[in-house]
Amino acid sequence: MGSYGTNHLIITPEYGPRVRIIAILTDLEIPHESHETKFISDLCKDCNICVEVCPVGAIGEDGTIEKFACRDYMFKTLEGLRCGLCLKACPLNRL
Repeated sequence: MGSYGTNHLIITPEYGPRVRIIAILTDLEIPHESHETKFISDLCKDCNICVEVCPVGAIGEDGTIEKFACRDYMFKTLEGLRCGLCLKACPLNRL
């Protein structure tokens, strides 16, 4: 399907980071891709824009996420609104 970006969004060749994963229950057989997929996408390796734009420093250059810092910012500072700056700043949005 894709691989994770530094900001832990799924990166796909077709849609960049504009993909949301939800649960789908099916008995359909889904073919798997035969190539290896890295955890952090090669498309992110020379880019740290999401790291730089994060207002609370929740995204590490090594792909770590301080999920509680991210959550606290959204629910306490933004009063329940979603931030999304890492997605908005991602240059892969223009794929």
